[in-house]
Amino acid sequence: MVGHFDSDGDETVSGSEFLSAFFAIRRDEQRKVVEENRREERRQMEHLEKLKEEHRLKAEEDDLTCEYAVHDLRKAIQN
Repeated sequence: MVGHFDSDGDETVSGSEFLSAFFAIRRDEQRKVVEENRREERRQMEHLEKLKEEHRLKAEEDDLTCEYAVHDLRKAIQN
């Protein structure tokens, strides 16, 4: 552990070295969460667009025009 936290190589871990390493780990973990949330948001938006297109094509096939609210599409995704 000393090797991991000891940034100045004096074979001791000062409070500042520990905090620096601790906050670096925290930033990395937060960045991972933010990136995962962005990927999930993109995935959901792509799925939503796909559903919109499928509904648009179906409406054209049925010679009907129908508009779906965002709420309706999100509920469809959840189901």
